[in-house]
Amino acid sequence: MDNQITLRDYLRVAWSGRWLVLAATIAALVIGALLTVTRSPSFVATSRIYLGQATTVSGVPVSTPYTNPSVAPLALANDDLTKTVAEKTGFSRSRVRKAIELTTPRISGANVPTILTVTATDRGQKASVTIANEYAQAVLAAASAAYDDTRAVYEDNAKRADQEVRELRAQLTRFRTQLAASSPAQFPAIEASISNAMAQLDAARREASDQAVLLSKAEQIEAPQLLTQAEDGVSAHPRTRRLMTVILAGLIGFAVGLLATFVWRGSPATRAAHGEG
Repeated sequence: MDNQITLRDYLRVAWSGRWLVLAATIAALVIGALLTVTRSPSFVATSRIYLGQATTVSGVPVSTPYTNPSVAPLALANDDLTKTVAEKTGFSRSRVRKAIELTTPRISGANVPTILTVTATDRGQKASVTIANEYAQAVLAAASAAYDDTRAVYEDNAKRADQEVRELRAQLTRFRTQLAASSPAQFPAIEASISNAMAQLDAARREASDQAVLLSKAEQIEAPQLLTQAEDGVSAHPRTRRLMTVILAGLIGFAVGLLATFVWRGSPATRAAHGEG
């Protein structure tokens, strides 16, 4: 009758190679500790920019390279911005390019306003903050350049509407002065002019109000804004992560030691097949 193989048989084989398992585990722990110690420290800093939401004349949102969440990171990760940041910070272009990562939330739905996260990872804590903030400012300037022309149109329309209101008020004042100094025979014509000017003034006031609302909406919705700036660089390899690296290395060493023991000693099933005790 065949001997039944139990867990105890496997434990017996594992125990026979305990020194090998122990040595492999200790070696792996030492290697893991050395890797965490010798790894160059790095720090992460983040800034966030609202890229604005372009709209048509009627106010319908439209997608542009700087406001599309899928395209914006590609459009804004360019050599011109890298050069600008390198010149302002004094760091090399390659260092800036290597440090920067641009991401946007992947939100389903069309015409969703885009928030760009600028992440800078660098060996220097202050450098990571500086690069993140300067790149955010460069992105803000690039996105704002596309908005400036639109804002100028809104401001020009608002100024023109306000100017028309002032001119109509002045005209009404002149008509009323003229009415006071005119003869009764002239009253009907002057009163008709006053009535017409008042109707025009009401229309001009509504237009001025509409233009003010459009300008306000543009500043709130279409204008790019810097939401947050990096204040401090956070370690990319905190102590907990380093500890987990060492523990994982130890577990791998333990598993390798067990595997080597069963290869060396042979598994209970293999030993039974060869008639070994």
